[in-house]
Amino acid sequence: MLANPNLQLDLVILDLNLPLITGLGVLERYHPKDVPVVVFSGSSMQTDKEFALALGASDYVEKPTDLQAFTDAVCGIITRWAGRKEHAVPS
Repeated sequence: MLANPNLQLDLVILDLNLPLITGLGVLERYHPKDVPVVVFSGSSMQTDKEFALALGASDYVEKPTDLQAFTDAVCGIITRWAGRKEHAVPS
């Protein structure tokens, strides 16, 4: 689905723990230049964060365990990253 050239996204929020492929595997295969990919993971391993950022993730946010903190984190990701193309200054 992410490889479809007709798919127009403003933001991808990606977990590392996926059923058929890891989130890092998705980042290796799908590396958009104009769509921010934010990894939102329960992993606190520094190596996961470094590898995700090296593969092109725009940000790495560790999932909190508290529901309100989780909601706040998701809203923060959306506020920070969604719609960036609309507000970008043309070059």
